[in-house]
Amino acid sequence: METKKKRKTLDEYLGVTGKNVTVLLIIAIIASVFVGGILAIVSPILGLYCIYYVIKQRKDPSTSHNTKILRVVLIIVWLLVYGFFASLKNSPQQAQGNQVQNSVQTNTGWQTFSSVDGDFKINFPKYPEKEISPISKANGVTINSTTYSSNESDNDTYMVAVYSYDIAPDNYNVKNGLEGMVNGFVNNIKGASLSNSSFTMFGPYQAVDFTVNSPDQDTTFNGRAIVRNDLAAIKAYLLVSGSVSGVAAKHDQFINSFSITQ
Repeated sequence: METKKKRKTLDEYLGVTGKNVTVLLIIAIIASVFVGGILAIVSPILGLYCIYYVIKQRKDPSTSHNTKILRVVLIIVWLLVYGFFASLKNSPQQAQGNQVQNSVQTNTGWQTFSSVDGDFKINFPKYPEKEISPISKANGVTINSTTYSSNESDNDTYMVAVYSYDIAPDNYNVKNGLEGMVNGFVNNIKGASLSNSSFTMFGPYQAVDFTVNSPDQDTTFNGRAIVRNDLAAIKAYLLVSGSVSGVAAKHDQFINSFSITQ
């Protein structure tokens, strides 16, 4: 009578034994750290296979109790490490780390630009150029500034400048600071003069709207300065559009698209 040949199990096909399953678990844990590439595929395959093997061999008398405990501990470690790095890959913070500034095309053809460093977003005609200015000091206060600028096809210019001051809100006069920002902008343009200005509010923050004429450049600048005083140190924003026609065609769209993200 012909005896039925016993079918091989998965571990027998793969040649895996109790001696190397521990090594496979360690490899699975190390591979979990890599959230991209082939190692990202290797980790779950090895981890799930080792779980299968440990369950299958749980009643094997040839395996010591300590070895079984070690394998269970390694499986738990793999699950924790793999779960942590998998969630980190898909988190908003990781997405921001991969792309510091993000632009999304809008229906108008403009782009919604987000600055993580500046804590704001705004619409630009196209992806803006970024310029970090040297650290400066005024009245003993250190100022860091970054400028984002973009041009429209009709040569209208749109700009956002972000200023960070190492001064606490309690030691800062907001209205004086707003006037200083506007006057500083005027003084940096040869032959420019302030045409009009008026205090306003941007949400909970004090602001000033202004118009500056520059005959030398044959350009009119319209803008808004905003001071944020709800942080540990003062942060301010200067939004400006410039046009030879008086008011940039998309000035209102530009100004109204601005928002503070944090």
